[in-house]
Amino acid sequence: YIVRDGKSGNLVAQAKRILGNVEPFYMLGEIFGPGVQDLHYGTQKAFRLFDVYVGPPTRGHYLNDQEIRQFVGDFAPVYELTRVPVLYKGPYSKQIVDELTDGKETVSGDEVNVREGIVITPTVERRDVEIGRVILKSVSEKYLLRRGNTTEYN
Repeated sequence: YIVRDGKSGNLVAQAKRILGNVEPFYMLGEIFGPGVQDLHYGTQKAFRLFDVYVGPPTRGHYLNDQEIRQFVGDFAPVYELTRVPVLYKGPYSKQIVDELTDGKETVSGDEVNVREGIVITPTVERRDVEIGRVILKSVSEKYLLRRGNTTEYN
């Protein structure tokens, strides 16, 4: 989405400056709005960043929470780069995960749709021998069933 907005050359130069000329780098995020899925969020098409990976595949690393906040802060004045909302920061709790998984979305700022779910990440990046990178998603049952029994997950 950002590449199509006509600012890609400056964006790449800015990212390289912020990241210390590391190549390649990947800005991962979610596009939402009209024409993307069946949820419109009451806004124009927009992009929210959720991850940044720097370096070659399998030899690079993901930025940690603090680094992503700094990265977004360095971009914000020029590109209006926004991170996905952080709903909770603290010790892991299944009860908190269950409470936050359902509800209204917070991406648009208007809470116009059901929340798709939440992503759970550690504050400091880490890997697990069984699952690899520690990052999990808890998908809302209301989101899954919003169109009956047919969703992108079945």
